[in-house]
Amino acid sequence: MKPPYEDPATSSRVYAVNRSGFRRLLDEAAVGDTIRIADAAWLFRSTKDVIQIREVLGRRGLHLRIATGAWSGFDLAVRTRRPSCSSRCSPGSWSSSAT
Repeated sequence: MKPPYEDPATSSRVYAVNRSGFRRLLDEAAVGDTIRIADAAWLFRSTKDVIQIREVLGRRGLHLRIATGAWSGFDLAVRTRRPSCSSRCSPGSWSSSAT
């Protein structure tokens, strides 16, 4: 028996948000749940995938944790602050501010 959210092998032409296994996972997840995957390569293969997944997770109040690889330690659903320089900053110094 396959794991409940496994998708058959798909090409990079099928975005993660359109895959049946990922859709089932999203349908069953509750606000505040954390989705954990072993490696980002199993979920997304393009920048568009990352953007779409991030939007969906944010709208649904979900978190995503990736165990290994370049994306490990990031939660794609968390909105980050953009650096901006306040009037008190000197050239080359930055502070965080809410956007």
